[in-house]
Amino acid sequence: MIFKTTKELKHYASKYYDPDKAHEYYMRTRVLKGRFRTSELNKEGKEVWRATKANIELDRKKELDVIKKEQKDNIKTFRADAKAKQKLITDSIKLALKAIQTQTKGQREQIESEKRAELKRHADEKSKQLKKFNDEEKAFLKKNADKYQAEIERSKAEEKREMEKLAAAKKAKLDALKSASTKKVIPAKPLHTIPRNASKAERARLQKLNDVIRDQNARIKTQNTRIRDDNAQRRGDLASKRSEINDGFNKQRSDLKESYSKTRSGYKKEWDSLRTSTQAKNREKRAEYTKEMSEAGKDLNVSQNKKLKEVSEKSKEQSATQREAANAKKEEIRDKVKQDVETARETFTTKKEKIVEKYNGILNDEFEKILKAYPKKGKDSGGPNIPRRSDADKARDRQEAYKRKNKK
Repeated sequence: MIFKTTKELKHYASKYYDPDKAHEYYMRTRVLKGRFRTSELNKEGKEVWRATKANIELDRKKELDVIKKEQKDNIKTFRADAKAKQKLITDSIKLALKAIQTQTKGQREQIESEKRAELKRHADEKSKQLKKFNDEEKAFLKKNADKYQAEIERSKAEEKREMEKLAAAKKAKLDALKSASTKKVIPAKPLHTIPRNASKAERARLQKLNDVIRDQNARIKTQNTRIRDDNAQRRGDLASKRSEINDGFNKQRSDLKESYSKTRSGYKKEWDSLRTSTQAKNREKRAEYTKEMSEAGKDLNVSQNKKLKEVSEKSKEQSATQREAANAKKEEIRDKVKQDVETARETFTTKKEKIVEKYNGILNDEFEKILKAYPKKGKDSGGPNIPRRSDADKARDRQEAYKRKNKK
């Protein structure tokens, strides 16, 4: 069989077929296997050749099984060693990563602790300063509240004194009017009682006295009428004066109250304005300070978060470096295993070829010996007159050789 060149096989192309290598393989195996002219053997020679060939092939198989087992054992050992080394590397990287995680966790906890402490100090300082603002505001407002309250109390006391003066003046005027009040009427004189047993002269005298008294009483009555008229006139004048005095007092009292009320209202307005402006200023101060502290807190959070991020990034870099180093070592181990396996397979192939070549030589030598001992009689071996064996005979021979091989 002659392999055609690549040029002649342009109609067939595949990555699994190389004509040059195929031809090389054919030439190598053709030489190693050789060709046995069994048609030149007689019947007994064929039997001897089948048995001999089966035994030689059995020995060859045993020897090939030995080197095959050796190859498998070597490959198994290589892979087991590689697996053990990879496990050591895996365990080592796990420990290294755990150590990095532990270190990172410790650093993060420390940063978090420092952050909490700093934020607490920051909050305490803010609370202390705000309390100071509130205390200053309260003290200032209390001081001014006491001041304005004192002014209001002083105004009330002064108003009370002025009211007392007005009331005293009114009372004096009214008392003066009372002292210049109406005159008393003159009481009428009683008449003398004339006894029943009085004498005529006595009766006449008493009658005369009674007449005089009646005249006097008539004059008194007239005088009392004038007194009553004068008193009525005077009482009207006194009522008018009292009303005038009361109206004047009420007006003065009202004016005084209004004046002091305006004064106190002015104090209250001043106090309300001062309190409102003070509270507004303090609110602005507190808002500004709160804003400054919030910005400072944000900066602190940013700084601490930056540190946490740096720790995390550093941990990731260290972990990545450890993984890369471990993967590189594993890759080296895998490459070495591949190389060792390939070497073992090449060694096996070389040994196999040598064994096959050796047993092919043995087969050739044994066949030549058998051919000399059991040639066909009366006919040239390999000549054209030698009848060919049927396919049934060949199949039967192969089946018997296979049975003998399995029995051994």
